[in-house]
Amino acid sequence: MVSFRFIFIVTFLCGCFISAQSQTNLKQKYFFVKSDTLFLDSLSLIPGTLNLSTKNNPLDSSTYRINYPLKAIIFKVKPSDPLLVTYKTFPYNFEKSYYHQSTSKLTKDLSLPQNPLTLAFAGSAPASESFVSDGLNKNGSISRGISFGNNQDVVVNSSLNLQVSGKLTQEVDLLLAATDDNIPFQADGTTAQLQEFDKVFVQLSNKNSKLIVGDFQLQRPTSYFMNFYKRSQGAYFSNNYYDTINKQQVVFKTQLSGAVSRGKFARNVIQGTENNQGPYRLRGDNNEQFIIVLSGTERIYIDGKLLQRGQENDYIIDYNTSELTFTAKQIITKDKRIIAEFQYAERNYARSLYFFSEEIEAKKLKVRLNFFGEQDNKNKTLQQTLTEPQKLTMFNIGDTLSKAVTSGANLATFNTTDVFYWKKDTVVSAILYPGILFIQQIPIALSTPLNTVM
Repeated sequence: MVSFRFIFIVTFLCGCFISAQSQTNLKQKYFFVKSDTLFLDSLSLIPGTLNLSTKNNPLDSSTYRINYPLKAIIFKVKPSDPLLVTYKTFPYNFEKSYYHQSTSKLTKDLSLPQNPLTLAFAGSAPASESFVSDGLNKNGSISRGISFGNNQDVVVNSSLNLQVSGKLTQEVDLLLAATDDNIPFQADGTTAQLQEFDKVFVQLSNKNSKLIVGDFQLQRPTSYFMNFYKRSQGAYFSNNYYDTINKQQVVFKTQLSGAVSRGKFARNVIQGTENNQGPYRLRGDNNEQFIIVLSGTERIYIDGKLLQRGQENDYIIDYNTSELTFTAKQIITKDKRIIAEFQYAERNYARSLYFFSEEIEAKKLKVRLNFFGEQDNKNKTLQQTLTEPQKLTMFNIGDTLSKAVTSGANLATFNTTDVFYWKKDTVVSAILYPGILFIQQIPIALSTPLNTVM
């Protein structure tokens, strides 16, 4: 029984030793070196375990170097005798890429030509191109609807909202926002960031240039002498050009824009009331009381410091009622110097603007040229239609606004239901007053509304 146990233990230990020898990572190889580079293995080598010898003599380490990424020995002097190499390896090749699917198949390289060797089986339906990933991120919505009622006909409603961003080519980026909705309200002015509901534009850009067509913000250039912020609708282009003159790099920065202004600029100086945070009503450039401020165009200053919009910051604003309210972070007193600059909706005439900027920067030189112009299109009215006599009257007024008066009386057919005015020249105290209107023998001044009274 004892001998059987001894034989079993010896057999088990021998099996373990043989198994350990077969799984060891120590390797010995003989080579006849024919070139200056000797590749050893396909697995990664363990640093410090490589030994080289010829005729049982270690090889001089100055005659070779080890390239671990290539798993190779590069000889400076090739040995003439057979070479014994002993080394250990990791069970992996760390320089090899391991993946389940190649990442190169996730994106499509648009700069490469289409593969002419693509095979298609006869009768197979072509793949739909609607949802193929072409490097652009697309999101949005399309809706169709029908509305009807007992007092209206059937109406088909349609709306589109589309946002696209990504690379159009390897060098050109695309950003697009399009909608056919006509939203009658603006973003709420109680947060630091505004959500633009009605912004429609296309932007193409690369490393040095940018082109925007649609709605955009035109801001002041880097200059002390020009200050503006305009929400515009048109085209904007900017380009940075780099050149070398006399071994010095020179940068030419160009901006060019032509657009239609979406509002009129106004600047209010507000007299603060002691311990009154608001609301303070903003007025137009001609002291108009009821205006609509364009969202995001306001710049509020207190004692020369630009404030930040938001309930957690300095102020909030109601764009539809043009009312400004300050938060507890800005305590208003009568000594505070408050200035508000903004754009408001003023649609009497179409307003066009153009802007050009050229900036040259060198190591010891900076030159800036800026040109900005904005004007009304007097031949394109938006909210009124003037007759030729009225246009002639405005032409003769010049800068005298007190003469900007014209009659608004209209001739109407007589009937027995309406009340009419009788226009008659009247003499009072030997003074002739032409154009006095009478109703039931009571004189009415010309400043009274001239429309028919029902």
